[in-house]
Formats: sequence, structure tokens, C-alpha cells
Amino acid sequence: MTGRSGASSLRVGSVFCETLKDEHFVVLRRAFNLQDTFLESNFHFSQLGNGGGKGGDLIARTVDGRFFVKQLNVGDAKTLLQDNFLSSYVARVKEGATLICKIVAAFTHDSLGRFIVVANCLPANIKTWNGLYDLKGSADDKVLIDDGVTVIEAHKRCWKLSWMASEALGCDRCIPVTRRRYLSGKRKAYDMPIYLTKEQKREVMELLREDVAFLTNHGLMDYSLIMAVHGPPLGTYQLTASDSANILHSKSYVSYHRGSVSVVYFGIIDFLQAWTVTKLCAHHIKACCAPTPISTIPPRLYGRQFLNHFEWKFRALAYPVPLRDCNALINLSHETQEDEELRAQLEALSRTTSELRDKLDIAEKRIDELVYAGK
Repeated sequence: MTGRSGASSLRVGSVFCETLKDEHFVVLRRAFNLQDTFLESNFHFSQLGNGGGKGGDLIARTVDGRFFVKQLNVGDAKTLLQDNFLSSYVARVKEGATLICKIVAAFTHDSLGRFIVVANCLPANIKTWNGLYDLKGSADDKVLIDDGVTVIEAHKRCWKLSWMASEALGCDRCIPVTRRRYLSGKRKAYDMPIYLTKEQKREVMELLREDVAFLTNHGLMDYSLIMAVHGPPLGTYQLTASDSANILHSKSYVSYHRGSVSVVYFGIIDFLQAWTVTKLCAHHIKACCAPTPISTIPPRLYGRQFLNHFEWKFRALAYPVPLRDCNALINLSHETQEDEELRAQLEALSRTTSELRDKLDIAEKRIDELVYAGK
């Protein structure tokens, strides 16, 4: 039953679960037009598995791919279930002008414990990503998907002495291929530039500044920017962007750079970690021996490092994509327009556009060399 104070329980798959603080989460469900039945026949607890992160929390997607059901650990619960934080969080995300992912419910399972339901900050209709990245602006950055292939997380642990020795000596002999690929992906995730238009960079950085200010004010750190890149064929990018439009995740950013069109999505995830005594101890340890820059730093320093990194990483060198690709126009005119003169003009325009793109690619490459040579 649902009222102004929220639902007392939600049916998650076939199980009725008691809700937590639903007087707050119900506001978001109403803002995003979600019925309280949105998890019925849409989730199976049997699909829960280790999310792969250091915390080891259980996680699984819903059947429709639009949500994640994730175990709520003790530390995150201390942040999330405070009324003052929830009031601020709901006010921040319900209007939609944010990259922070949306938590739309929290509940308790009788035997499995507490969980949250998080809207997928990426569109579920895109099945294959050119790249998927978990970015903190630190040595903890990593590639999740590279050219459509999942990158297996192969962490170095203290009991894997052969790995540690080999990496310290710069020798790959004892390091498995999965570990080498994972390390290569981490370096790529940190170093690679992201090309946006000037207006897109301005918009994304403004959202990031506002979101980081919100998280910093609540003493939170160690959050990530999830970034997904999709490279549709030139004639289909409009369909991709329009089909993926949804208020539950961030907007698509479509741009053209060096001969290809990219559709990029962003979202801030894992944002409930507070600065604690445990984190302070970890900071001192990592400051001595971990690769730099480290993520385990106080919230204000973390926010500053985060913003500075993306100010550098986002390159305003891409171009807006025209409303309709010339090739698409040619195909359309061939099917619906018999006027050969018009078709010839369109073909000539297509050739001219191709030549201009080639010249732009050469100019952009030269600009990159001049502007970012010192990076």
C-alpha cells in the first residue's frame, strides 16, 4: 500500500520486501513515472552475484535492464538512510539536471539483507559498447569494456607474490594475460582524451561541478564517473540517440571527430562512501606505496582532483553532428524523389563534405600535437 509516507512493502520479483525510508524514495518514483509494481516479474534474486568491486556487494540487473538491485552495505547505509541526506538527495536528482544516478527504492529481504534499486545510468537498448569506463581521475581508473569485449578485473593481491615481484621488476613473464590486459586498460582509462564539442564540455563540466559540490558538502568521496561510448554508423546515430532518450539516465552527447560519430553517456555512481577513520588509515598507507594519484583522500581534495582531471580529459575539439547525414539524404531522395538533378546535387554535396572532413581530421591532429604535446 502506498501513501504520502511511501509504500510499506514492494514486491521484488515474487518476494514481498519491507521498504526502507520510502517516504523519500516514493517522491523519485512519482517524479520518474514509476509504478510501485515496477519490479514485479522484472527481477529474480537467483541472478544476484558479486559485482566485482572491492566491497564484494551482491548485484544484478532487472529483466528489462533499466535497473540494478544492489546489496546495501553497512557503510553506504549510514550515509543513505539519514533523513537529512535523503531530503537533499531527492531534491537534487528529481529535477533531472544532474549526473548522479537515481536510487528509487531501498528494501530489506528477510534472508539476504538490505538492498537498493538504482536506475541504470546507461540506456538499456544499446547492447554493445565501443568503450565502457569507470573513472575517478586517479590510478584506480579502469576499462570495463574495450571495443565491445569485457575486460576481466585481475587485481593484484598481497598473496600473489609472483605478480608483485614481476611488476616491480618490469617483467611480464609471471603475469597472466588477463592481468596485463587489465593494467593496460587502467592506463588507457586514465590517459585517454574524451572529445566533445565546446558546448557539450561546458554543459557536462557545469553538471559535474554542481554534483561534486553536493557530494563534498555531505562529506562523500571515492565516487566514479561511468562513461559509455557508442559508435553507430553515420546514418543511424539519430535513431540511437532518440531511442535511448529517458529521464532515468543522462542525456546522450553526439559529436563528430576524426571521421567518426560518437554517442557518449555519463553518470556518477558509487557515491555513498563517507570519509571515515578507516579511510584515513588507508590514505596514509596508500600515500606511501600506491600508484599516484590515489583516490583515498578527503572529500574536498577528492572533489578538486576529480574536477581538475575531467577539465583536462574533456577536449573541446569535436564538432556538432549535422541534423541529417548526407548519405542518408541521398538514400532518401533515391527512394522518394525522381528528380535526377536534385540527386546529383546531393551526391556532390556528399563528396564535398567527405573532402572537408578529411581536411578537418588533418587540422585536428595538428592542433592536438600543438596544444597537448606537454601532457
